[in-house]
Amino acid sequence: MGNSIQEYAGYVAERSRTVGALICNSALVLFTGIGLIMEVVKYHSNTFILYESLSGALALVSAALLVGYCARALRNASRSIPPFVRALRYITTCLLVINFATIVMFVGPQEGYIKALFAGPALFLNFLSPVLAFSSLAIFEPNPALRFRDSWWGVLINTIYGGVVFPLVYFGYLPNPYPVFDVSTHEVWLDILVGFLLLAVTFLLDWMVYLSGKGTALKTE
Repeated sequence: MGNSIQEYAGYVAERSRTVGALICNSALVLFTGIGLIMEVVKYHSNTFILYESLSGALALVSAALLVGYCARALRNASRSIPPFVRALRYITTCLLVINFATIVMFVGPQEGYIKALFAGPALFLNFLSPVLAFSSLAIFEPNPALRFRDSWWGVLINTIYGGVVFPLVYFGYLPNPYPVFDVSTHEVWLDILVGFLLLAVTFLLDWMVYLSGKGTALKTE
């Protein structure tokens, strides 16, 4: 009898977390979609050289996948969500947290936090999306066997982004998406040094997100 009660309580808890993940990620899809539409209207063809737009687009895809699998799990009384969905959610949450931290540490002090976090598309992409994604990952979402080396995903993606965008901006092929990082006015060695420091901070943030996700308990396939 006692085991039956405990199993039922565990089942109810898992279903509750699934509902929580469904709600958080549905809101994430809605708000990120609104933010991306506003960015496209504002920046047109330059939208996807912006880090918040790229990370937001990836987060929208991963959140939509999780919404679909959570809805299926609730409908079929299943407790199974594919591990690749959780892994993708982890990676995109890292990117959103990195964007949020960059805004708080570098952009906000120069441009003002109201503009950087709460004005126009920034409200959705720089504030609401990171908060919802991190909250969902840390509290509700399933936890397959994440590995420590998974923390390097954000570093790899940021290295690719910087390796593509930095030369194009430096040689004038793209407009600088972030005037606070005006690479064309600094020595190349200084830009590279700052880049390595940003990657170190990226790894630290990825690791913190990784640790936050270790505590959730929804089962995966």
